[in-house]
Amino acid sequence: MLAAMLVALFPDVFIRGWVISANDILYQHPPFDEHAPPGFRRAHNPLLADQPYFFYPARAFLKEQVRRGVWPWWIPNILGGHSFVLSITTQTFHPMQLLVWLLPQTTGETIYALLKLLGAGLGMLLFLERRGVATAAALTAGLAFMACSYNVLWLNHPHSSVATMLPWCFWLIEGAFQRRHGAALTLLAGGAVFYLVLAGGHPNTIVNCVFLVGLYTAYRAVAGSTGEGWRLRGRAVGLVAGGLALGLLLAGVFLAPFAMARASGEYFYGGRERMAQLAAPLPAREYLPLIMPLADGSPVTGDDRHLYNFNENAMFVGLAMLLPQLLALPWLLRRRDSSFLLAVCILVVLTLQDATPLASVMRGLPLLRDNALQRISLLLQFALAAGGGIAWHVLAARPADRRHRLVIGVSAGLLTTGGLFFTWGLRSARGYGWFALALVGAGVAAAVLPWMSRPRPRTWVLGAVCVLVALELWAAHGGYNGTLPRSVAEVPVTRLGHALQHELARGWHRITAVEYQTLAPQSSAWIGLNDLRGGELPLSLRYVQLGLSHDAFQMGVHWSTDRLTDRGWRRILELVGVRYVLVTDRDGTRTVEVPGALPHVFWAERLRRQTDDVLRNVDLLRGGEMIAELPPEREPGDGGGNLSVRPVDVNRIVVEADVTRPGVLVLNEMPIQGWRARIDGQPAPVMPVNIAHVGVWLEAGRHTVEFAFRPRGVVLGGVLSLGGLTAMFVLTVVVWRSRTTDR
Repeated sequence: MLAAMLVALFPDVFIRGWVISANDILYQHPPFDEHAPPGFRRAHNPLLADQPYFFYPARAFLKEQVRRGVWPWWIPNILGGHSFVLSITTQTFHPMQLLVWLLPQTTGETIYALLKLLGAGLGMLLFLERRGVATAAALTAGLAFMACSYNVLWLNHPHSSVATMLPWCFWLIEGAFQRRHGAALTLLAGGAVFYLVLAGGHPNTIVNCVFLVGLYTAYRAVAGSTGEGWRLRGRAVGLVAGGLALGLLLAGVFLAPFAMARASGEYFYGGRERMAQLAAPLPAREYLPLIMPLADGSPVTGDDRHLYNFNENAMFVGLAMLLPQLLALPWLLRRRDSSFLLAVCILVVLTLQDATPLASVMRGLPLLRDNALQRISLLLQFALAAGGGIAWHVLAARPADRRHRLVIGVSAGLLTTGGLFFTWGLRSARGYGWFALALVGAGVAAAVLPWMSRPRPRTWVLGAVCVLVALELWAAHGGYNGTLPRSVAEVPVTRLGHALQHELARGWHRITAVEYQTLAPQSSAWIGLNDLRGGELPLSLRYVQLGLSHDAFQMGVHWSTDRLTDRGWRRILELVGVRYVLVTDRDGTRTVEVPGALPHVFWAERLRRQTDDVLRNVDLLRGGEMIAELPPEREPGDGGGNLSVRPVDVNRIVVEADVTRPGVLVLNEMPIQGWRARIDGQPAPVMPVNIAHVGVWLEAGRHTVEFAFRPRGVVLGGVLSLGGLTAMFVLTVVVWRSRTTDR
């Protein structure tokens, strides 16, 4: 049933061999428009622009470097160079990368997307079965959560990589409290589940999921059940905490550098905080998608009337999952698990209305950069899907008496009639037909179930409800994620790309663009170019200080080529190595050359000691001087001599220097903590130069200088991950031996 739902959502994938991709967005803009397929008019869904602009290029870069035998700690293609591992939304250490490396990239990403959805549905089904819910009823919840709005709308984003693991976390907690398995196997499963949550790479969703997991663990510890003493409850809490700790250990290799960069204040993980204000409080009409998502507009139909956008506000899990919870509410309140889920729904709604301290905490956490409060709607969708499965189970399993039958029948009739009456004004809206079908079908099924005294007919009715839920979700979300032929999805290098690559082979340089829609940020990774702009990244504070943050070179900001006549701005471009500015006009995309762009490695000239005033430093740079954080014993001086540069890989570069005048040798890469230098094989101190560069002091003579980047904290993180892997191996051996002994 779950697999059939996938086929219904993405028929072209299974029938025609197409891939799930939003890369057709690139064909709307130059220079990729020259490769647009015949008859192309518009992208399927422009709201999915993050996929081709950010996530796909990053994975393409990682795949290319791995095939070259290099693990990329550094990515020179974006901004003034950047620490690749700190961009955790690239999911660098997620197991799904194996699919991308071994298969054509779009094929690997499509398989992973399908596995995510299938895993989400299966996890919900198994969790509810552990709660004693009948399989047929649990399957309704599995379908609802598998294709809920959050998972489908964020399908090829890291959000869903985290969200689809949420039911597995609950399955793990139930296993720990019910003592389904031994301690070793529970810890082993916990380490795997929590690692996949963390490796999913979206901080906001990770925080939301861990928050809900913590609530449920506390609830299970306090509520308990028959036969669960405090000692056993404490043991279960310890196993869940141990699984989380093991997951954190395994994720140390990417979490430790990220945490250290955040703690040191070196990185600015922001740029969209203003969007959080749009969420407080949420207008009442924004809850309409809970009942009928297409009634208030949809980007699929080109009619999106939502306050923020469809991605943030869609909360749909199926009307056939909401109705039984209303009908069975008196009996659900007697179940502790249903009370917990109801409390979660209330908590989320109050948070969205800015009526709980949780809203202020979420908006205040610096980790949650793109912190629109609607992201917490994931918890609402999970609770509604799980609650719906339990409600159908209660309706089907509760002993039928006359009072029960009458209450359910009358309530179902009233809710169905009232729903149709109050929504009659929307009857011309797209999707109203299946809305009415779901309302009537769920009402009839709920009213019929209490009259059935034998289990088999009840199973058939619940099977029909599963079909109803699937039809609802297919009608709501079936067209959101587009599918493309692989030849179209894997965009080739453009003529402009070939020309710039040829120019780059003759001499290192960076590029930037006047418009956001011209070679969008990070898309340069497709064609191996060094693009000054970037997006969705934890920016170095130095980069922000230099004035090259979001407000200058990307995220929709349009600035005229007249800026190139401004000597100060032109000097900044020259300083960071921008040789070409891409401009789009009536004749297409062309390049404007900046002749004075500095090379990858150069000598500091007109050197001054850096001051404590950032604005003063930038003024010095715009005036043509250079600055460095020189140690007290060094006096500024212009270095000189012949340089021979040998790039080894993206992480390392070697310079042969014949120094005639002692001075500062500058590498045109961002001075993030983690850069190291060796002069003639001996460690040498590195210094920030010109705010945005790395430099070393060289004395006269012949020297070999090696610059290498390794993120600060990656060694500690690697040790933690190695410890986690060792623990997982030991637990595997213990489980295997215990099972062998049992046999």
